[in-house]
Amino acid sequence: MSVISYNTLKVLGKTYQLKTDRDIEMFDDLWEVYQVGNKYRKDQEKVLRDEVERSYASLTSIVRNQVTPANAEGFRRVGIAQNDRLVIFSDHHMTHRGHRHDYFFKFNYSLYYEVLRHYADKGFALVENGDMEELVIFEPTPEETRRRRNLVKKPILGLDDIGQIDWDALEGLRIESSRKQLEKILNDNHDYYQLVNNRFGKSRFYKIGGNHDGYYSRELEGMIESAFWSGVVNDIVLVERKGEHRVNLEFAIMHGHQFGEACVPPHAKAVGEVISECFAWAFQGADRIWRISDTCKWNSNPIKEFNNVLSCTDSNAAIASGHPDLEVLLESFMGHQVAWEYFENKDPYMAFVKEVCTGDEFFKYRHLDENSLANAILYSKIDLKNFPTIICGHSHEPRDHSRFLNSKAMLQPDTKDPNIFTRYMNTGSAGRFENLIWCIEVIGSTAHVYSWSNSGTASKIAMRKVRWDSDLKGKLIGKEVEIK
Repeated sequence: MSVISYNTLKVLGKTYQLKTDRDIEMFDDLWEVYQVGNKYRKDQEKVLRDEVERSYASLTSIVRNQVTPANAEGFRRVGIAQNDRLVIFSDHHMTHRGHRHDYFFKFNYSLYYEVLRHYADKGFALVENGDMEELVIFEPTPEETRRRRNLVKKPILGLDDIGQIDWDALEGLRIESSRKQLEKILNDNHDYYQLVNNRFGKSRFYKIGGNHDGYYSRELEGMIESAFWSGVVNDIVLVERKGEHRVNLEFAIMHGHQFGEACVPPHAKAVGEVISECFAWAFQGADRIWRISDTCKWNSNPIKEFNNVLSCTDSNAAIASGHPDLEVLLESFMGHQVAWEYFENKDPYMAFVKEVCTGDEFFKYRHLDENSLANAILYSKIDLKNFPTIICGHSHEPRDHSRFLNSKAMLQPDTKDPNIFTRYMNTGSAGRFENLIWCIEVIGSTAHVYSWSNSGTASKIAMRKVRWDSDLKGKLIGKEVEIK
């Protein structure tokens, strides 16, 4: 980013979390670290793309052989689930009390607790599909940010002010910070951990690592194991069903960061984590949040619709606001594709001025190219009739039978429309939408998207459950169902 980007981001951050001179100083410290990570992203662009392609190949290899390839970063810990009934949540981004981005506790903690009790009573197994605990976006202090800035070594001569960093030393600081943060999370959310242990237990609980969990560190993984049991963390969970003559693989559940260039292992430490730890704390945390004024349209409206088009970096497949030139300009400035459809103002300039710049709501970045994942699966030379449904999180947006750009118009099972992808679902988020928890229920060989919310008055609150089905035209349509 340029100096203009730096100044613009700092001014913009003042409407969010940069409220004091102390905050500005910490932002300046972390900017020096960010520049190194941003240079790494640019210099290693082809390497990152190739690593994502390797993730696609690893996924199809695991599905075909149920064996992880030796070089499959991000897929090493494979879990097997044979439970007939599972409920899958993701992206809680749970923090400790006092963290400036303690949204999950403020938005949905009490509701989630009751929803878990409901599923435990009904005999469901619980799958938490990544980014449960927030360990990347730390609560900064001047001492912490200075320590990170001091790791950046600037060149003595030359015009380039971007330095180099000792990545191993930075990882050591991260683990130290994450350990302290995880200890607080485990203490402050004790009731949740106790509920999962007591009501689900080892036979009905599957924990999947995401890019914000930080479980690449054996020390951090050991801490989470102390809250549950040894070997609790998986990278991917394969859901099996016994067929007449063989075991069928029906679903493959993973967080999905393995398919994004910024977060793909093993480069995430130098790209995605740098971006998140340096900037996210100054805005709305892990991507944007949807406050109750945003979620009421999915909770209260008689007609409930949610976008159901796979995210894509290809402008021909992406959802446009009707002002493509301005979109390209703003997205080039920010370095991300933006989900403009979530803004109240359809004109992207007015959305930027009236909503982003006022601190009302931040951008929803498209950081997972779901469309490329879908096409990679289609053209992997694997029998699609027996290919499992891939269930991801990471994007914070639910998906089921979504529209996409089929690059070769190849037909696939269970549809006559080549632009409907039937082998991918997304769990949305349990912690980014106020009073709205997204999930997927799996019963036998079928899966559906649901949401949970509270309704009623302060004196009489009742849970509401909505089932969301694809209209096959690019929308999920919600219909309230009886809670049984």
